[in-house]
Amino acid sequence: MQKMLIEFAGYRRLAIDLHRNRELLDELYDILIDRTKVICEIASESPIELVWCGDNVNGIVLGPRVFEKYHLPVYRYMSKLFEKNGKTFIVHMDGKLNCLKHLIPVSGIKVMEAFTPPPMGALPLREARSVWGEDIKIWINFPESILLNEESYVKQYMLNLLEEISFEKGFLIGITEDIAPGYEGRLKVVAKILNREN
Repeated sequence: MQKMLIEFAGYRRLAIDLHRNRELLDELYDILIDRTKVICEIASESPIELVWCGDNVNGIVLGPRVFEKYHLPVYRYMSKLFEKNGKTFIVHMDGKLNCLKHLIPVSGIKVMEAFTPPPMGALPLREARSVWGEDIKIWINFPESILLNEESYVKQYMLNLLEEISFEKGFLIGITEDIAPGYEGRLKVVAKILNREN
């Protein structure tokens, strides 16, 4: 579904097809699933340890019903296959996930990469952890919009984020966005805090 959205159709066309051309869309979906399974079989037999799926999921774009029907079966298939072969399955989900939060734990995903907390995301970190438990490791995307503020604001946001994490296991902090030129100093603030707290 994400391939159709991002690479083939775009938002408007896919929304139309979901309502007016569902039979044709499902036919394409099935073809893509068959191809995906072949790719996953090859990856599962390779010596790699991590399998990254760059789906770029945003719950407010397609919603829970589409996610449950089209995404969950694929994630379950992939996660079982990779787990059976000793691989860690990682999915890029940097969008607003609040409306999907109860579906994600049954997806089989082991690592949620680019999880973006508010204000850019819609699901607070503490709430995500309480719903998902410790089965899903969270790779946090530090929100780019925070870096557009004064250094004191960036520092306070980072300290609050660390307080939410409370140095539990299963977290990683990164930045998956393109940072605008001129804001490198804000990144240094984040790095200093992380170095001091660890």
